[in-house]
Amino acid sequence: MREVHLDLYEREQDYWWAVIHRKAAISIWKYFSKPDACLRTLDVGCGAGAFLSILQKHAKACGIDSSLKACEFAKNKGNNIIQADIIKLPFRQGCFDAVFALDIIEHIDDAAGVLKQLYRVCSPGGLCIVTVPAWDCLWSERDVYLGHKRRYTIKRLRVAFGTAGFKFISASYMYALLFPALYARNKIRKLSGYSKIKSDVFAVPGFLNRFLINLFSLELKLLPLGLLPFGTSIICVAKKSR
Repeated sequence: MREVHLDLYEREQDYWWAVIHRKAAISIWKYFSKPDACLRTLDVGCGAGAFLSILQKHAKACGIDSSLKACEFAKNKGNNIIQADIIKLPFRQGCFDAVFALDIIEHIDDAAGVLKQLYRVCSPGGLCIVTVPAWDCLWSERDVYLGHKRRYTIKRLRVAFGTAGFKFISASYMYALLFPALYARNKIRKLSGYSKIKSDVFAVPGFLNRFLINLFSLELKLLPLGLLPFGTSIICVAKKSR
């Protein structure tokens, strides 16, 4: 993975997209498990550690990231983090009760291998919660800039988790209201030939950032039910049955 996320590392604490992703992951975890009874959690590709800091409030949490810069950010927040290749997780089999990989597997050529690693380190009955970008029709120059290899549908994720050995539990699209705007923006950019990407984050003023957090927080209760038919991202939860 290329080191292109420095501005997101610096702003992930309050940037609306990162805030909603963290809220969604915790919401799904609480719905399908009992976080306070979960002793061991792993944040794969933990970045600057904002989500890892939340996990540590509920359980013993460890993060792993291949980026030295990300590890430096995370350690400065007091997180327990290891710099290592996420394709070869340096943990014994079945040692985590919940494993999170938020917007990670779309960056990896061998996504199937990563899911098998998540399965290996997940304990029997443990949960794996993943987020990924959705729909090929939303593919743009931004995906290339961010180092994405693919976008997903829920059907594609279901097959991928099943192949890795997981029992698929639930999945939902996210940011439904953002979908038409992003689709239209991509079409306009393609027609105009615009292809400049300078930042990982879409700069928004503070009042709009707060509005987007409040707006997309309304989706959170719908996510465990899988009621949103489309969106720009997917959140998925699966279980290691044995």
